Amino acid sequence: MNAETTPQRLLSTKEAVDYFDGKIKRQTLNNWRTQGRGPKFLRIGGKVLYPIDELDRFKSDSLYSSTSNYKPN
Repeated sequence: MNAETTPQRLLSTKEAVDYFDGKIKRQTLNNWRTQGRGPKFLRIGGKVLYPIDELDRFKSDSLYSSTSNYKPN
């Protein structure tokens, strides 16, 4: 299997909270989903799942070099 065919790991909302070391609460992720903010997610069979690549991207996009660069959503 190569990287193109390897399935991407999907995390539950609880696992996504753990991924952020508890610094983002479950309710925050829930709120962001309804507001169209936060990391991208999938809904499969009624379950909300976060691709780990999207969590990584969200983290990376949240890095700032100065407070003057910070633009809240």
